[in-house]
Amino acid sequence: MFFINIALLLFGLVAILAAFGGDTLGQSSFAFDDDRWSPDKVAFLKRITSRGWTSLVCLIIVLGLGIAKDKIHQQTVLQETTSRENLEKDNTRLHERIADHVMEIITLREKIDTATKNMSEMSDDLKKKQLVSFKTAFRHAFKPPRGIDDAVVLLDGREKIPIPSRYREQMRLYWEDEFKLTATIEEPLDVDLDSIKLEAGGKTYALFDNPNPGPFKKILHIKGNSPRPMEASILNPLQMSNMKLKIFVRAAKLSKGQDRFKQLILNGRFPALGKKLYKVTTPDILNVRSNPATNSQIRAQLSSGSFVRSMQDQNGWTEVKTPRGKQGWVLTRLLTEIEADVKEKSAE
Repeated sequence: MFFINIALLLFGLVAILAAFGGDTLGQSSFAFDDDRWSPDKVAFLKRITSRGWTSLVCLIIVLGLGIAKDKIHQQTVLQETTSRENLEKDNTRLHERIADHVMEIITLREKIDTATKNMSEMSDDLKKKQLVSFKTAFRHAFKPPRGIDDAVVLLDGREKIPIPSRYREQMRLYWEDEFKLTATIEEPLDVDLDSIKLEAGGKTYALFDNPNPGPFKKILHIKGNSPRPMEASILNPLQMSNMKLKIFVRAAKLSKGQDRFKQLILNGRFPALGKKLYKVTTPDILNVRSNPATNSQIRAQLSSGSFVRSMQDQNGWTEVKTPRGKQGWVLTRLLTEIEADVKEKSAE
């Protein structure tokens, strides 16, 4: 359109210059005598000079360019109108799509919020269940204070004979301990040895079944599900005497209850929570005191590697609870987090 306007300007200028510049028609060389404008003397076309023709041609071109410009303008306006309508339609469709996407986003956000809420509730519920599992397993994570114990019991006619211990006055057994009996049976067998039994934790165990003369061995596994110690005695209802019983006790697996508890902490859904609540003792013997002070009363003693429940911290001391229910204070620096063993880490 710019070039058409330039062309119109140029041709219009040329037409004006041609029309008004130079000789007039009356001074044309085509005129005769004194009456040069007479139509009878000179044809009309011959009266027009070259400048006149140039001006006429330029005017015709200007007229054509004007018509062309008008057509182009109309076409441009039509195209712009069509384009504007198309843009408005596209804009309307785009707004509709945006509105649909906004609704989808709102719906998804509502679903996400609902799912998050449900997951939070599920997580809280799982945490509660996990805490119950921790608490139940913790009661069985007791570490016995000894690995082995032994004694020699002489049947002296008493109906109930406490089994002595190398650690205290009476032997204490723990669930799943291995109890080994060795005795020498002399001939002739004139008594019923089946009546001689081991008593521990309210349960009785037969010590002799189908005995033969000579050396006799019997291995028992102590039953139970409590970490509490059970005092052990020999029941001798027939009041036998002059028979020596050699007893050897060994924990079948000292850390069985501890291993289960440890795996529950490390492999559960919330290991960080378990490590925060439960700790491991590091010294060979750890004193559990009644108050957070080194001169307070000792309530319990724990061997190295025992698990405790952390209750609260105070000035370098931690209040703990043992699997057996004892509660007191220990130095925080003597506790560490529950971690996998070196063998377990290398296996992973």
